[in-house]
Amino acid sequence: MELADPLQTSELVDLPMTGFLVETLALSRASAMGAPELLRAVLKSQPQLSESRSEIEWLVLVRRILERVTMFGRIERKGLDAADRPLEDQWFYIPEYDKELGRAELLTGIMPKKRTVTKRSKQYYFEPVSKISRWDPEDD
Repeated sequence: MELADPLQTSELVDLPMTGFLVETLALSRASAMGAPELLRAVLKSQPQLSESRSEIEWLVLVRRILERVTMFGRIERKGLDAADRPLEDQWFYIPEYDKELGRAELLTGIMPKKRTVTKRSKQYYFEPVSKISRWDPEDD
């Protein structure tokens, strides 16, 4: 079932949700967040939003905002999680691209610094250690 796009391009600038996303990403301890995790954090801090749309509709809206607004950076992730579902892209706030200079200046002063290395996706794989049948003779 394809949901209608709840976000029209003209609504994008005045949408309060954009501000909530900026606030949540900028003040988060995590360097980047996936859209579902970000939505949960926003709805937890702004519970009145749950009354106007369903969580699925909000998720569609959040993803559209994140994709269309340049002040949100994306970390594209490839691969599958433990449940064989595709990994969710991660998002972070870029104050240099925020058109509201006052907000960007304020948040830059109080937000945790994001290291460049955290703005890239890395897939770690550790090869399993072979089974050890007995201790080394020198340890006896």
